[in-house]
Amino acid sequence: MAPATARIREGLALVAGCALLTACASAGPPTIRQGTTGEGLVTVATAPAAPSAAWPYYGIRIEPAVALPTFELTDTTGAPYRPSTRAAGRIVTLFFGYTACPDECPTTMADIAAALRELPASVRDRVTTLFVTLDPAHDTAGVLRGWLAHFDPGFVGLSGPVAEVDRDALALGVPAQPPSEDAAGTRTVEHGTQTLVFGRDGTAQFVWSPETTVSDIAHDLKQLADVSAR
Repeated sequence: MAPATARIREGLALVAGCALLTACASAGPPTIRQGTTGEGLVTVATAPAAPSAAWPYYGIRIEPAVALPTFELTDTTGAPYRPSTRAAGRIVTLFFGYTACPDECPTTMADIAAALRELPASVRDRVTTLFVTLDPAHDTAGVLRGWLAHFDPGFVGLSGPVAEVDRDALALGVPAQPPSEDAAGTRTVEHGTQTLVFGRDGTAQFVWSPETTVSDIAHDLKQLADVSAR
């Protein structure tokens, strides 16, 4: 991502269409209210309140909740991958990015991997991490597999045509622009940097921002696993 746009103005209550980030002083954590215009969420960055009985997560709540996507992409083995079926019944973290990204993409993958290492196997084994590339021309299956292996060999890399992936990302509230390349050959993709987090019921009620810490990620994953076990 270009430095000026890497986080797409995180920290601001910026809107695109009707997608809005709001903070409620006494009614719970900040909430992203997804609109119906299809414009997509531009920013998620306000730190949520500490978990409570009313909201037991560090993640930023999204309303309405988002269903595990039904789009079909291709994994790094060349097999078709539809999250709603292949990851059904699992806790799923979903991030859209690209391997040449200099900042948030590798940081997010590293943070999720570090959080998983903090958790017992009983929780780790319930989690699937999906990384969908926004630059498939550069991120071939080999490039994507090798890059993800630096963080966790179990991470799943997915790809598809740029126009379709950008459309699918936007439908989930994550804006993305097609890849561009400058005269020096540096590839850039402007995109939202939130991670969608789905419970075992197949819905995402919250997202993590790049400011969500490793310990907070671990807490939220454990909480989702505990909720699922009840």
